[in-house]
Amino acid sequence: MELSLYGITEEMRNLDILWEMAIDEETGEIMDGDVLEQLQNEIGVYLQNKSAGIVKYYKSRDYFIDAVDQEIKKLQALKKASQNKQENFKKYIKMCMEKMGLSKIETENGTLSLRKSEAVLIENERIIPTEFTTIVQETKISKTEIKKAIKSGKVIPGASLVENRSLVVK
Repeated sequence: MELSLYGITEEMRNLDILWEMAIDEETGEIMDGDVLEQLQNEIGVYLQNKSAGIVKYYKSRDYFIDAVDQEIKKLQALKKASQNKQENFKKYIKMCMEKMGLSKIETENGTLSLRKSEAVLIENERIIPTEFTTIVQETKISKTEIKKAIKSGKVIPGASLVENRSLVVK
């Protein structure tokens, strides 16, 4: 049986039939130990045969994700470089227009114009009066500290320690 969604589904359906044959529907008790043993053997064989393929597929997805991350970093660097070039080009055009005494250039493709604007320049943050400052406060919950406290026997309202299982692929 091949490692495909159809193949896995078909094989699991067969194992499910074996399971139903081994268990009494009304009581939930094991009726046929031989069928149950066969089921365990089938599952063991299934896992042995398919696990290598599953791990290989999982790792290939990891490699793909890593490659995408690397490509994103390259594209972000390219974007940043392009933005810097665009900003420098804009400054160059502004400088040329100022040297030539031009405030506006109209073309069929668009218009270049200089305009006045105002901006506040902060020369020294430390001497700005407090009436012009804003205090930003961020609240973060420390799950590490909560975990330590719960493990030491403390009851933390709004938090509890749960045990999870996760798949590790090496």
